[in-house]
Amino acid sequence: MFSGIVAITKPSVSYFNALGGYVMVRLVFRIGLLSSVALLLFLFGCRPRQAVEEPAATQNLIIYGAMDTVMFSEDLGMIGRALPVVDRYISIPSDLSLEEKVSLLLDSLSLISFNGLSIEVLSLEQTPDGQTLLQVNLQENEAFTGPGSLPSYQSWFGYFQGSTGGLHTSIILRETILQPEYAGPGNWIDAVEFFYMGRPIVKYIWDHITLWGRITQSRIQ
Repeated sequence: MFSGIVAITKPSVSYFNALGGYVMVRLVFRIGLLSSVALLLFLFGCRPRQAVEEPAATQNLIIYGAMDTVMFSEDLGMIGRALPVVDRYISIPSDLSLEEKVSLLLDSLSLISFNGLSIEVLSLEQTPDGQTLLQVNLQENEAFTGPGSLPSYQSWFGYFQGSTGGLHTSIILRETILQPEYAGPGNWIDAVEFFYMGRPIVKYIWDHITLWGRITQSRIQ
């Protein structure tokens, strides 16, 4: 049987020496670790910082849509009318040339509104009267052989059909290309002339579109 008395012995000198050595090793390790971290922070902090590039300046252009509405006229009463509306904005770099800006706008307009149909820049030049005139060609794809040869909205011919469809097509093309919200002296083009398959669009050739002649800002207002 145990007597219930626990004997407590005094640690030897060798125990204290071993404990002191262990503590010293731990202390040296921690000091070394902190020194290494401080050295790394110093080295990386002294590296020259790379210059942060400023974001390129951009400007917003508008892709227009068309909306049917009803208006009141004292002479005619309630009449239907199609009006231009903002469909979406696109951002383009401000430092591009005017021709590059126009080309990006036409490519975006083609993809967003006209199923990828070609809108080509024929010329962009100053006229004798000081206007910046853009000529664009609406080109059918190679599979188009005439009316009915392609499904609906796979050809410019299809977009020209019907009083509503032809009018909406005219509004979208005119407003988007002339950019009335952005236009101003030297900012944008002053006028546009439309071609279809390389030939000028002439009045009365098409029943439902209004894309003939030189179209200026004043004409679309």
